[in-house]
Amino acid sequence: MTDNKLRCALVYRLEGGGSSEVTLLAKYDHASEVEAGELYGSRDKSYSDAVGMVIANDPPSGVADENTIGGFKVVQSDMHQVIYGADSEGLCLAVITGKKYASRAAIKMLQDLYTPYSEQFGLQAKSATNGSLTKKSKTILASTCKKYDDDSKVDKAAALNVKVEEVKLQMQDNIASMLKNTEQAESLAERSSQLN
Repeated sequence: MTDNKLRCALVYRLEGGGSSEVTLLAKYDHASEVEAGELYGSRDKSYSDAVGMVIANDPPSGVADENTIGGFKVVQSDMHQVIYGADSEGLCLAVITGKKYASRAAIKMLQDLYTPYSEQFGLQAKSATNGSLTKKSKTILASTCKKYDDDSKVDKAAALNVKVEEVKLQMQDNIASMLKNTEQAESLAERSSQLN
């Protein structure tokens, strides 16, 4: 089962020097705030560790400009997708969404989150320990997740897809109704011919 839900936002530091090591700085489980239950049904399963391994195995690349996030990657599983990117200093932002959530909207979310996050926590992120910025980052991560919770409100193509689906359903209803009316008309014509 796939969906278009925004699940969580995560912040990592990519360790320099060609190392594939990443440090989780902050996480915000948006799904548990808006739905019953946690991301994978239990706090024992650490989605942040799984995303950290994904990023370590395939880090964002090609980011040369200072003060911008780029090198975006999209990795999909059966039910979810992870979208992430980083700046030239190793600040890496990631988001987990359902597979039907538009990756364009997720990338836009990461771009919108980057500037205020790097301005507020950029210096701390360079030396922070594992998970130490989670509480401090909650407000900014929560407000960004809330803004991007519904991809159809921030992505015109996703909004158009919603409208197309609505039209398709209406057309199916209209066709079913037309077929029913045709059957009734044929039945009436048959009865009429029997009376003559």
